[in-house]
Amino acid sequence: MTPVSSSAAKQIAATANNDGERPVGCGGQRSSFPEWLQPPPGYIRGGCNLHTLVITRLEPFLYRHVYISPDCARQRAMEAFFYIIDSKPPSFLAKSVRRIVLEFFDGSEMATEELVNRVYAALRLCTGVQEIVVNASDEMDIGRTLFPIFSAMPLCRLGVFLEDLMPHPVAMASHAAAFPFLTHLEVYDNEGHSSHSRDLLRVIPFVVALPKLTHLALHVLLGATVVKKILNECYHLEVLAFVTRAPHPIFWPFMEGIQHLSQSLGDPRIMGTTCGQWMEALSDVRDGFWRVLEIFIDQKRRGLIHDHHALTGDIHALTTTDTVAKQLQALIADKT
Repeated sequence: MTPVSSSAAKQIAATANNDGERPVGCGGQRSSFPEWLQPPPGYIRGGCNLHTLVITRLEPFLYRHVYISPDCARQRAMEAFFYIIDSKPPSFLAKSVRRIVLEFFDGSEMATEELVNRVYAALRLCTGVQEIVVNASDEMDIGRTLFPIFSAMPLCRLGVFLEDLMPHPVAMASHAAAFPFLTHLEVYDNEGHSSHSRDLLRVIPFVVALPKLTHLALHVLLGATVVKKILNECYHLEVLAFVTRAPHPIFWPFMEGIQHLSQSLGDPRIMGTTCGQWMEALSDVRDGFWRVLEIFIDQKRRGLIHDHHALTGDIHALTTTDTVAKQLQALIADKT
């Protein structure tokens, strides 16, 4: 959400017209503007204010990704976002914001009630959001407000504690229809999160009821019976990822359990990997685990990683000795 500087705007303007042609309305030649920068009819005829035009066209892109947090380091960016809410028509947010991080709790500080209410009001205007991740304290009771807001968005990627979003005794499975476009889901719930989510018994019926789910990430290693249910009933599922933070005290037992599960069920969709940040469900996280798994799958298809190997290793460990992890680290570096 960093503003475009005047010099940057002039450079873009110069690039848009660097082939010597002039826009229609300033001499009759065909426009040399990119399609997304085309001026509205009559705009140039009114004064050729190209600098203003570029800023107007670029401004929505500045708010593609919004990060909400009680962290004071993000305060200026959030205030800029809230200023836009007050100064622009509702349609601006609807066409601008596509990815949101809602960090209502950062591990040490909780968002104030005032901030949460301002965010709720803003989210109701962000009807074009496609990807969202949310982390909050159990004490905040966010689900009753957030669920109807989320269900009005065309979400295709989501990272969330489902128990927070649809708290007990809500029947999760009956709410799957609210997410008709969801393809990537990261479930943060674990056995220690809530007694109602123990072994994810409430979560699984919701997951298998999602009509377009292709990628599912879980942070709990499930038993073979439950895993088979997911694989058999999620008809479009391409990847079932078990994810853990590393370093972690039980990292290798966790990974070994995934490898055993994959081999015993004979299903290559089962994979194990690590995450470095909690918001990696978003598509623009450069070395997020979904991107890592995409590269991992491609390497297996090329025969560069054994087809029965289910683990990426700890791709965030710079001193790793795992050959697969080192191979993936090099490929990630080449693509960034």
